[in-house]
Amino acid sequence: ETPGEVYLSRTTRSFISKELSEQLLRKSTYEYPTDGDDIEDPFESNPSEESPMVIEHHVLWSMSYGVPVLYFNAWIS
Repeated sequence: ETPGEVYLSRTTRSFISKELSEQLLRKSTYEYPTDGDDIEDPFESNPSEESPMVIEHHVLWSMSYGVPVLYFNAWIS
């Protein structure tokens, strides 16, 4: 393998509670002020009691340090 390329990658999917999902999203997004009431979309689906959460791990070779580096990414989909 060529150094600098991903040589190990793992993706897991799990379900988290609706309350935890809302709490995490509240911390990671900016609330823009509104000048009126929100308009409801009649075609928007109602969220269920659980939300899917995707977690990725990537191990890459660090050219600068000469060691493997773990990159972690997670999002609620």
